[in-house]
Amino acid sequence: MSSKRDCYNLSMKIRLKVKEAALERGFNQSTLSRAANVDFKTVQRLFRDPYRDISLSTIVKIAWALDLPLNDLIEVSGLPATRWTDQPSSDTSSSNNTLKEGS
Repeated sequence: MSSKRDCYNLSMKIRLKVKEAALERGFNQSTLSRAANVDFKTVQRLFRDPYRDISLSTIVKIAWALDLPLNDLIEVSGLPATRWTDQPSSDTSSSNNTLKEGS
């Protein structure tokens, strides 16, 4: 039995554009940390490594502090054109063992 994770193209990369957005708006690491109420070391790590894992709540706080929509901070590459879902279904809107285009 394969897990749902096995069904996806795992070469997808998510890049967070925190550094670029912050600098464009006049924030440095320290001011962004305070404005977003996020630990300084977290902001420092994001500035150094935009591919770093981060919680959704943290990136939402940063987007709010920068007055940006969340999707302006996220860049996705290698998104699979298709994916398999878990179980068969006669309904095409259901996510069950069918090939979904563009999901």
